[in-house]
Amino acid sequence: MSDDFPPDSPPPPTPFPLRGAGALPRVRTDAIVYGIALFVWTRVEDNAVWTAAAFGVGLMWVIFKPHPLPPSPDGEGERSAMTPPLNMERGRGGGVVLALLRGALIGGGGAVAAAALMLLKNGLHAHAFPDYPFGVIAALIARAPVWAAAGALVGVGVSLLRSTLPKRAN
Repeated sequence: MSDDFPPDSPPPPTPFPLRGAGALPRVRTDAIVYGIALFVWTRVEDNAVWTAAAFGVGLMWVIFKPHPLPPSPDGEGERSAMTPPLNMERGRGGGVVLALLRGALIGGGGAVAAAALMLLKNGLHAHAFPDYPFGVIAALIARAPVWAAAGALVGVGVSLLRSTLPKRAN
């Protein structure tokens, strides 16, 4: 058969491997730590808006952060599942554009996720007077475009800062 490989050679690399050198355990750990903190927060009597906002942005970060993959087959270094071919080193500016989009998703989505978490907490506690009144939730959603713009600017800033760092030796 032409698909058989000699017993001495390793199998060909897959384009997007499911497991990297420590990538999945770190992603799982981030999600588990976030989930435990969220579980504790929903049980505590807290009505501060900043904690809900932090958990909303944290949820978007866990979802949209760049997940590291193992080094590329040509040995060029680490790849990222969110930015495979477009990066600053190739001179296309794609890394900045993707960082802008990712930042906008994290920022704007963080406001909407925070509002959803506020509603969840109101439903779980079921007080006569909710922890987060409707006006607070509506005001948070109304600020989602501003949060998206702020997230986009932070994403671009981080991307430009990372592009100035020296490359790591493998």
